[in-house]
Amino acid sequence: MPVRDSQLLTLRPLIEVQDSFGNEVEAFQHTVLRPILKAQNELILMQFQAWLGENKQKPSPEKALELIPHALKTHKRLRATYFGLVSGWFTVEEYQFYLKHQREIHRRMTTMLIERIRSQREQWLTL
Repeated sequence: MPVRDSQLLTLRPLIEVQDSFGNEVEAFQHTVLRPILKAQNELILMQFQAWLGENKQKPSPEKALELIPHALKTHKRLRATYFGLVSGWFTVEEYQFYLKHQREIHRRMTTMLIERIRSQREQWLTL
């Protein structure tokens, strides 16, 4: 295993996951994406707050719930930034898998990001 890969794996938080998955993309979601999103949580929230500032958005907590999915689904630069924050943590093998299943992984990653940002809106609204 390349040194970079082993270093990346040691930085990831451990998350208990189920043993059986419906398919290999679902397994990737739980064993790779979830730990990376947890490790990058602070940057994920900071990025969304920065996007709000750039776009002169000051949503109420209720309005924020609607704004989050809209932002992640329609603003390509924001979405690309998030995909980069996550894919930069992939090992070589994981990145090869990602390239083969990019569309499905992006769909799952977007859903996970929306839920992560929504569930912590109190934090980024006050950052």
